[in-house]
Amino acid sequence: METILGNELRKQRTSTKVTLRQVANIVGCTAPYLHRIEAGCCAPTDQAFLIKLAQALMLNHKEQCQFIEYASESQRTIRISKAVGAEALRIINQTARNLEMLEQEDLQKIEQILNNARQK
Repeated sequence: METILGNELRKQRTSTKVTLRQVANIVGCTAPYLHRIEAGCCAPTDQAFLIKLAQALMLNHKEQCQFIEYASESQRTIRISKAVGAEALRIINQTARNLEMLEQEDLQKIEQILNNARQK
């Protein structure tokens, strides 16, 4: 699962010819953690960490700002109320895992169901 942040991190890192381990040493994290960011498995939200990472990649101020914006765009967190029951949570998780397999027609049906539920 790719993210714009992961793609940009990999692009900038390889263009400056530094390894994951080298960047990790500079910013104070592990190479596997950076690999997870590049792979799109996670997207950090800590501004100080993102700035250190952007500086380690030798990005100018404008590029640093864009890099931080990419981190925000790469977030995949959905906040779900604790009031949601276990069955609803299971369905939400199943939908999220299989979202890429849904056709446009399927998405329209889901949207219609949600619109109908809102009107009740």
